[in-house]
Amino acid sequence: MLASQEETVSFKVPKATKKSILTIDTFLGCDFTNNASTVNEYQSPNCVNMIRDVPGKVRKCMGYEVTERYSSNYFYFSENVTSSGVTVTKSSNDFSFKLNGTPDNAGITISPSEPIELEAGTYKFSCDEFGSPKLAIFLNDGVDNVAEIGNATGMDKSVSFTLDEAKSLTVTLYFITNGSYSDKTFKVTLGQSTIWAPHGKEVDKVNGYHTMHGHDPIIHVGECFFKDGEVIYYNANNHRSQSWQFEDKLVIADGKSLLIYDGSSLVSASSIAYIPTLTIAKAPGGGGKEYEALNLLQPGFKELFQGDGTTKDYHLSFGGLDDTPVVVEVLNNNGQWQTKTLTTDYTVDRTTGIISFKVAPAVPVVTGEDNVRITAYRTVSGYADRINKCTIGIQYGVNGSLDRLFLSGNPDHINYDWYSGLKDPTYFPDTGYSVLGSGRSAIIGYSIISSLLAAHKDENEEHQTVILRSGTLSSDNQPAFKIANTLQGAGAIAPYSFGYLSNEPLFLTRLGIYAITAQDVTGEKYAQNRSFYLNGKMLKETESDLSNAYACVYNDMYWLCINNQLYILDGLQPMAREKNLPYSNRQYAAFYRTNVPANIMWVQEGRFFFGTPDGRVCRFYQDEEAPGSYNDDGELIDAIWETPDLDGKLFYKNKTFKYLAVRMKTAVASSIIIHAMRRGVWRFLKEDIDSARYFAFSRVIFSKFTFSTDKTQQLSTMKLRIKKTDTARFRFENNKLNESFGLYDIALEFVENGNFKG
Repeated sequence: MLASQEETVSFKVPKATKKSILTIDTFLGCDFTNNASTVNEYQSPNCVNMIRDVPGKVRKCMGYEVTERYSSNYFYFSENVTSSGVTVTKSSNDFSFKLNGTPDNAGITISPSEPIELEAGTYKFSCDEFGSPKLAIFLNDGVDNVAEIGNATGMDKSVSFTLDEAKSLTVTLYFITNGSYSDKTFKVTLGQSTIWAPHGKEVDKVNGYHTMHGHDPIIHVGECFFKDGEVIYYNANNHRSQSWQFEDKLVIADGKSLLIYDGSSLVSASSIAYIPTLTIAKAPGGGGKEYEALNLLQPGFKELFQGDGTTKDYHLSFGGLDDTPVVVEVLNNNGQWQTKTLTTDYTVDRTTGIISFKVAPAVPVVTGEDNVRITAYRTVSGYADRINKCTIGIQYGVNGSLDRLFLSGNPDHINYDWYSGLKDPTYFPDTGYSVLGSGRSAIIGYSIISSLLAAHKDENEEHQTVILRSGTLSSDNQPAFKIANTLQGAGAIAPYSFGYLSNEPLFLTRLGIYAITAQDVTGEKYAQNRSFYLNGKMLKETESDLSNAYACVYNDMYWLCINNQLYILDGLQPMAREKNLPYSNRQYAAFYRTNVPANIMWVQEGRFFFGTPDGRVCRFYQDEEAPGSYNDDGELIDAIWETPDLDGKLFYKNKTFKYLAVRMKTAVASSIIIHAMRRGVWRFLKEDIDSARYFAFSRVIFSKFTFSTDKTQQLSTMKLRIKKTDTARFRFENNKLNESFGLYDIALEFVENGNFKG
């Protein structure tokens, strides 16, 4: 008989794998410098065309539209060309045509050797007549005349013609004349779209945008300045220009000629430059008291004498006078200056600088008063070019006031700068200059630090890359700008990279974007790197592109354009770094923008503009809700936010990613494409074209229609099956034309189980 036996069976239930959750709710721009495996979760190793929405959140960059075009539509008469009996000469604002010989009832033509490519558009030509020759213009496409402006009786003072389509045209100017007009000169003034240039000549680069309070702005394109679409100045330098306002004058430096704009006309500073008084209380034979220095911008100078009633020869301080007429004035008994006549009242020895009166000027009525005033001209070769060739500058003065203009950037004097007279940018004393640092190191730019003027030298300066000066008055009440301190650090490399962000002066060096800032403990000033997160990409740009960089500050951001790309520092989002670079106690959130061909940038009435090397003026959109704001002149904008390599809590464990949620900013038109990278291979996960859209009657797009009217942030979620990996990376992208895109949060669910074995 078998005995019954009770058996017990036990089961060991394994513990459930604990789920982990990763949430990214802060987005602080790109990190192009660290490896993707070491980038912080709130930054992106591949952030393209994304920008700050509100601090900590990002959205797709808005695009831009073209507002004006200055293209090869312009004609431009080259200088000093003789063609078919007509000599063409150019001055600042007009062209003169002189008829050579005595053409008998002839038609004289001027035509370029090659056709000129004209885009569709409206063109304008205007002229003033001198000597009454008649002028006509013919444009021929090889088959027939596309436009005939004028005829045998001449043309109107101002005419226009329109091309409905782009054409390659031969342009002929035809002068109707007869023998009686021999050796006569007449002037043709050209308006916008009427500059005749040799084929292929570069005239279209947008070089400067200049504003003066209370007046219309002017724009510098190629070799011309335009106001309200009309050319107001020719023969400018095809180079970036800068400007500064002094009361009712705007001063513009383009590296060829210092210019003055008064709100209506633009002229060279030399043509209206201040004539200084060199000496006062001077005896006829010399002496006197020094009063003012020579003006570099022009050769004129004055001297005031006191007559003695007997001396006829009056000695100027300089001989070697040029051919400009000398002006001699004598004070009469009524206290009025009377101009004397050459040969009748006096003679001039230009070699010795002696003015000989026929009758000796009398003794002054008032004892000690000057009663003879002589204005003479002595040209010193290269004097004017010291100022005219300058390309950079800043306003600064005694005790930090902004009442003088400092200029530098002259390629012939790379470590010199000059300063103007008090509130007078047409007066640059020949004694008002400084020589800063080594002669092999150029001054690249300026900034104001507290009440000090900082001159930034290039990287060839070994010891004094930043030279600080303070403005004071000397014992004889003359301005003096003495060196107050010098700073060592990386030298500046880009003259147009200077800007102020969060009250910090920023500039570009070969090591990145630097700031001059006060050190907290000692109060000394240091140059600190601010672009660590951009340097990994930015510093790979070519040396030429880096030195040609252009900066502008807009919307609390520092925008630096290099090679058609914007490197952006966000002043509202400074970040501390635990492992500081030398002399770097913080960085800014950084962003990266592509396809922005900016030669210059500026802010106009609260809008952000840029000018291109091919003559376009572009304006960034500002309506975030409008779908039409998300294109670059009709081209789509590809916006990407990519996470770093996500390796969970323990980097050596196997991960299985199971769930993904993205919270997005809603818009009338928005979508998202999601990819994941496992073991170095990207694969498509999802495209969501519905979740982030809402309906608005004012912005109906039927191809992107939705019934949802919910404008609150929306979720796009999905289940995942990414297994047996140590890391994963996720990419969130929008590459659709006229669609916005905003990221507010990202969440991932995953489990870690077992060691990763590769």
